[in-house]
Amino acid sequence: MQNFGEAQSIVREKISAYEKVVSNDHFFHVLDWVYVHYILGTLDQRFNKTEREKYIQNILHHQHEDGFFYAGDDQKHHPLHTSAYALGALQLLKNDNVVFNKRLKPFSALTNYIHPRPSAHQRPMSLSMLDRLHFWRGSHKVGGVAAIMGALQNLVGENEAVRLLGVENVQNWLNGWALYWQAKMCSKDGFWQPAPLLLQKIFDQLYRFRHDPQMARMGAAAHLYWIFAQLHIDAPYGECVIDKILSLQQPSGLYENRPYCIDLDANFILRCALKNSASPLKTSMAINAMQKNAEAVLLWYAQKPVAEWPSNPHHLPGSLAAVAVAQTLSDLPSLKGWHDPFTRVWWL
Repeated sequence: MQNFGEAQSIVREKISAYEKVVSNDHFFHVLDWVYVHYILGTLDQRFNKTEREKYIQNILHHQHEDGFFYAGDDQKHHPLHTSAYALGALQLLKNDNVVFNKRLKPFSALTNYIHPRPSAHQRPMSLSMLDRLHFWRGSHKVGGVAAIMGALQNLVGENEAVRLLGVENVQNWLNGWALYWQAKMCSKDGFWQPAPLLLQKIFDQLYRFRHDPQMARMGAAAHLYWIFAQLHIDAPYGECVIDKILSLQQPSGLYENRPYCIDLDANFILRCALKNSASPLKTSMAINAMQKNAEAVLLWYAQKPVAEWPSNPHHLPGSLAAVAVAQTLSDLPSLKGWHDPFTRVWWL
């Protein structure tokens, strides 16, 4: 392999081969491939008008009477996360010939989770102590709720979204959500720690045998940064955020031993942090870290035989989105040709 441009070409060829052999039985995997083809720029090629409508009907078929989409997969994704992901796939499939008004069921179960009027002092939803301690898990719910609301605004408009969601005003609810979580952000690193400090320390001592607690905090933070970005809210503490994330990056450029959504989480937060970094040095370090990560992701897939890729395709959307996000701040030709899904969606 001569360069990263060659790696990019090899990765695309391998993904095409992988799609033909990997299991696509679960609903979640159907959604995965919509995201993958959007990021690759092959969505229109893969889904002609008939195939697109077939996929849309398949996704809508998985919406239950309570409004939620359920994954039914081995990872047991929460319905808030699955619903946000499904609506994101519909956003990517939407074009001038696709209308979603009257095709979605009301999200009646959502009222069981949310406060009708969140604010800086009123939490948008209740979280169990476990979700507060294991905020990587809890943030799927916190961010998922907001992503559902934002996606529905995009798909059907404000008035229809109000009817489907049962809230007074979608935008006001999202603004209240943002005020609450902005106030809870940790100034030392731009992440969140909603649990009591002593309990968090005890939990982290146990959790570290399964995962790096600081990596988990970064993964949790990304779910909130995705929403802030859609609301055009710049995150403060930019330079502290950059320092924190760079301390978690491995020498290879990856954040763990293989690429998956954690790479997207890091690159997305770095891109947000750059808007509030006054240091040219820190800015350069962040961009270099994103570029290094994207190259490492491409090399991992280019060098690893398809037979050794994970059998669950859900690793691909996050990994490829990490490259697409890095591309937005890179001049390298090898990082061109990828499409950032966050220009269209609130969730991945």
